[in-house]
Amino acid sequence: MTGDSAPRVLIVDDDEGSRYLAGSILRSGGFTILEAADGVEALAAAREEPPDVLVTDILMPKMDGFRLAREWKKDAILGGVPIVFLTASYTDPADEDLAMSLGAHTFLQKPVEPSILVDTVTHAIAGPVSATDSATDLQDEYEILEEYNQRLVNKLEQKVHELEEANRLLENAMRVLAREVDVKTRLINELGLDSGRSEDGPEGSEPDSEV
Repeated sequence: MTGDSAPRVLIVDDDEGSRYLAGSILRSGGFTILEAADGVEALAAAREEPPDVLVTDILMPKMDGFRLAREWKKDAILGGVPIVFLTASYTDPADEDLAMSLGAHTFLQKPVEPSILVDTVTHAIAGPVSATDSATDLQDEYEILEEYNQRLVNKLEQKVHELEEANRLLENAMRVLAREVDVKTRLINELGLDSGRSEDGPEGSEPDSEV
């Protein structure tokens, strides 16, 4: 897979570092790499020049990976292009089930071994689009939307829990810090008083008069 005939992989991820890493791995496997930062950008680029495979994250602004897959599979030209999900945020079995029902070829979790990513993309391009790659053949639109909404709600609840836990840890850290500051302030004040006493001499004594 070299030269102009190299298969084209569109990598979609709002994280530039993740796009760079996945792109570097796949370039080393002989693929030509295209990039997009979200689903809207990906669709626009793919409709201009369709890739041979889509590798997409899920959690992205403007249009997430689930919505991208729905639009992708409904497109007359892009519908036959395989989709590989590569995500670090949606990792529940139900997330994978939804991804596959939307027509994904494969569901991978980050971090992924370079050889696995290269092999997965290679097989996705080489293999025919099967019946399981058609979202409309697996579930009706209502069921897909219902599950999609449930996955978003679950992810929101998880993020809220993570935020609450982070706030709790921050509050504990602030209390500990406040105690430490209070202790150190008292020590500094005591040291200052002791220093003042030493300069004035023993308590209750008069300075020596000149002879």
